[in-house]
Amino acid sequence: MKFFRAPFSVVTPLLIVGVLFGSMYSSDYGITFLIVLVSMVILSLVKKLNPAVLSTCLGVLIVLLGAEIMDSSMSFGDSKAAKDTAVIVEIVEIEKSDKPWKKTLGRLSHIKTKKGMIPCSEFVLFYAQTQFEEGDVIFLKTNFKKIENAKNPGEFDAKNYWNNKRIRKMAFIGESEFRYIDHHDISQITAFFNDVRSNLTTSLTTSLKPEQAGIAKALLLGDKSTLSMETKKSFGNAGAMHVLAVSGLHVGIIMYLLLFMLSKFSRYISRRNAVLICVIFVWIYAGITGFSPSVMRAAFMFSVLMLGQVWSKQGNSVNTLFFSAFVLLLIDPLLIYDIGFQLSYLAVLGILLMYDRVCSLLLVKNKWLNKVWEGTAIGISAQMLTVPLSLFYFHQFPNYFMLSNVGVMLFAGVLLTIGLALFTFKAVAFLKPILVFGLGLGISLLFFFIQFVESIPGSVATGFEPSALVVFVLYGLIALLLMARNNKRLLYVGSFLGLIFLTGIQWDRNERMNQNEMVFYNIGSPTISIKFKGQITCFYIGKKDDLKRVHFLMDAYSKVKPGKVNYVQLKEGKTKYKSGLNTIEFTNINRDVYVEMNGKTYFLRSNYKQEERIVDKVIDLPYLAENQSNFNLRNGAYFVEL
Repeated sequence: MKFFRAPFSVVTPLLIVGVLFGSMYSSDYGITFLIVLVSMVILSLVKKLNPAVLSTCLGVLIVLLGAEIMDSSMSFGDSKAAKDTAVIVEIVEIEKSDKPWKKTLGRLSHIKTKKGMIPCSEFVLFYAQTQFEEGDVIFLKTNFKKIENAKNPGEFDAKNYWNNKRIRKMAFIGESEFRYIDHHDISQITAFFNDVRSNLTTSLTTSLKPEQAGIAKALLLGDKSTLSMETKKSFGNAGAMHVLAVSGLHVGIIMYLLLFMLSKFSRYISRRNAVLICVIFVWIYAGITGFSPSVMRAAFMFSVLMLGQVWSKQGNSVNTLFFSAFVLLLIDPLLIYDIGFQLSYLAVLGILLMYDRVCSLLLVKNKWLNKVWEGTAIGISAQMLTVPLSLFYFHQFPNYFMLSNVGVMLFAGVLLTIGLALFTFKAVAFLKPILVFGLGLGISLLFFFIQFVESIPGSVATGFEPSALVVFVLYGLIALLLMARNNKRLLYVGSFLGLIFLTGIQWDRNERMNQNEMVFYNIGSPTISIKFKGQITCFYIGKKDDLKRVHFLMDAYSKVKPGKVNYVQLKEGKTKYKSGLNTIEFTNINRDVYVEMNGKTYFLRSNYKQEERIVDKVIDLPYLAENQSNFNLRNGAYFVEL
């Protein structure tokens, strides 16, 4: 592929290299950029530059551009907000959920210092008991702390997630810790879309059963607040979690449906006008779903792809895709660390590069079976480029992804069609019951299908934890295989190296599966797990609400250290547990736990009283003050090999 036919397929990767370099090393890249640019201009005026030299200089400039915009984006420092800090906050985003403490995003406009209230502008994460509204301005005095990870095995990297959104501090807002100052009205456009979304949400809630309404709101409006953990887990294990988050899949299906319907009126609507109508409708849909970042990215990506195909006489979809990524990264280079951004672009790139090759592997003469195979080929193509990252982030692989993807694409297409029709014709008395029945039935069948896939033995393989280096090498090998399609020697070398790396990943997984250990977790109540020969027993102290957090903790642990999980509540007194040849004795004394195993005693301390017996190791719960002679769980989970 010549450069002038797909320049952004070269330019965008160079920009990404610069962005990654700028995130690792802080420097004044702008000055270096100007030096290289001025040197290149002077040299070109003195004599004609060799094409290779010119290309190298341009490549260096693009890398430096990426490094500079990333360095500028990461220049936000630590907030002055600390203990007992008084600030003025504007509420900009509120989590949709029925939890008592709601996740809330606020922008600090003023902060109190010794010099008085001084202006500032930074975002902070809050957990609030009060039901705020977007636009509320409050005066608040609370304790701010850095966002840190609990460092439990398999835990989501919350610190990195929020830091990449330029948020480093968090705080809790109690009922009596603030007072209202003002309220900034949101724009009329935002208010309009909010009203439409609220109206559509009410329509789904009143028309469908609670479980059906929860899935419908997630599928159609991107609102997952009423989904149960069991539902999310079922979709995740079946490899279909993406259907519950309005993103590229939904935008792509909506565009396809609209183009299909408009094609029936080709005598009156040209292809170009049909694409314009689709793009406008998709952006309206993005507004209705709340202009979430994932929908905005998907809408922009598909808009650029569709417009590029229509307006460019020699359109190149791969180049257009890279162009859309280039624009988004120029606006916000921190997107490079956004999981949704990475997976959505890799999935579409996989489809563009591999769909024809995968589809040609099987010739299906039957029209309807061929449609099924084409849908399967799309899923395979998308999965081929997203697998390494999925293993890195989620530590699991849905073994029946081909089956679930075909079903999900079929159901998503039908449900989106019915759902959009319901939103459009909900005022038509005789149509609404039919559409509601069809939507409810479709959702029930979708959930039944997901549960069926999940119930198949071996539906999900867990225990994967490849390093960033291994993921990078895997993508290098995939790139090598794509470039070596006409070079058998390179093809054989790439395939052999790929097989070695995949074998290494599987070997590492088996080691994790066979690892025997005891873990003390960084959580507010005493929680200990013992893993032995594929069995994980979790011992905890707490009430029913605590058990939900423990379940969440063990779900994360079992993804990186696979095993069947059982739960045992440690009651006051002694509890004996036999693990192979080891007999482990737990003694719970007012939430202090002594663990005796193999002649050693571990003391999990929940308050400041001293140990009552001689112990080998004292482990403090995270809220206790640091004691140099003890291990404090705020530094991460504590592991003991068995």
